[in-house]
Amino acid sequence: MLKNNLAIGNSDYDFDADANFSTDSSNNCSSDGSAASAFETDGITGASENDFVLAAGGNYHIKSDATCANEGTNLASDPDLSFSTDIDLQQRDDGSWDIGADEYFP
Repeated sequence: MLKNNLAIGNSDYDFDADANFSTDSSNNCSSDGSAASAFETDGITGASENDFVLAAGGNYHIKSDATCANEGTNLASDPDLSFSTDIDLQQRDDGSWDIGADEYFP
């Protein structure tokens, strides 16, 4: 099961549609069309390195206007993947989460 995952620029495709992901997977984002085809629920397409502050320099903090901003699902009460902070241990919003490890904060 995959929820709120962001994949960009992988050699073949970002998510393998033949991998038999759980039907409970949702809110995943890719640079190619694979998130939309591999997941039945809320697969988002169009992510790029431009969604990050400075991907080339290793700064993968998400920008406010990123493709996957506010497109995630809240996992604070998820029975399988419960957490409420991002990679920087900042509390995620109660509303729409950003997809990926980082939650945008101005």
